[in-house]
Amino acid sequence: MSEVINVIVTSVSKFPEFWSAIGGSLGGTIGGGLIAYAVQHKALREGRMQRKKDHRLAQQVLGTSLLIKLLKIHSNFHAIHQHFEKALAAERQPDAVYEPWQLIQPFASLPQQVNFTPEELSMLTAIGDFDVFNSVFSMDVVHNAVIDGCEAYRIQRAKLTDMLPVEDVSGYVVVTALTDNQASALQPQMIAVNSVIEELITRVKAGSEESKSALDRTQKLLRDKLELPYSVEVTS
Repeated sequence: MSEVINVIVTSVSKFPEFWSAIGGSLGGTIGGGLIAYAVQHKALREGRMQRKKDHRLAQQVLGTSLLIKLLKIHSNFHAIHQHFEKALAAERQPDAVYEPWQLIQPFASLPQQVNFTPEELSMLTAIGDFDVFNSVFSMDVVHNAVIDGCEAYRIQRAKLTDMLPVEDVSGYVVVTALTDNQASALQPQMIAVNSVIEELITRVKAGSEESKSALDRTQKLLRDKLELPYSVEVTS
């Protein structure tokens, strides 16, 4: 057995260029592998950075869309609230006796409904501030319910006014006189219309305040977490 080993060792030792070739081959392989690893590592790192930038940009787009919708909601609540307050000012005059349906004119054109997308709400959830999320989550539903309520008020009030005998018209004011029997017959319809508008008055006042708070808090959160480069300022 030892003779075989000696023969092998002796035969190899006669060819030093063999070891040189082996060393060169290994060096080239290792060097090429290190270069390939460095290139791949750089590509992976740049890919991660690009994906991070793309994700941040997508979040900023969703945040911008959400802020615009919140601004629309607050603007609509504020406009409807101001419309109600201006109309009800006459009720607060001394010796004035009016019912809300007599004072508040329906809107000729109502704002469009606003709907948050699942992606916008998911973006807000991912940020992790659940107090802000809870304040925003159902804001579009409340807003749309108010828009539907304003349309219901317009329809019911029109039915009521169509039943009233008209004696005189001055601008937007219709003068009518009812007998006791007529007033009694119309009383259920008046109560129904008043209940709609009174509920709307309460909802709109609360919605105007809550939507302003939700807008301000969401804007601050998105500027802090997503670095949005702008701000939304609401003026009355």
